[in-house]
Amino acid sequence: MPEALFDGMRTFLSNRPDWDQYRLITSALAGFLFQNGCSDGCVAQHYLNGLFLPPGE
Repeated sequence: MPEALFDGMRTFLSNRPDWDQYRLITSALAGFLFQNGCSDGCVAQHYLNGLFLPPGE
């Protein structure tokens, strides 16, 4: 992982204690796949959960 991305991830996570690196990576990957045409229902669900679930869920 490029250092700039790692630093951005670390900053993001340090400001959001309800997130961890697994939630961040899952959300980012689901967002990328969904926005690039993946039609798998599980991917869509992860994408939508990342957008709409309240913190801590």
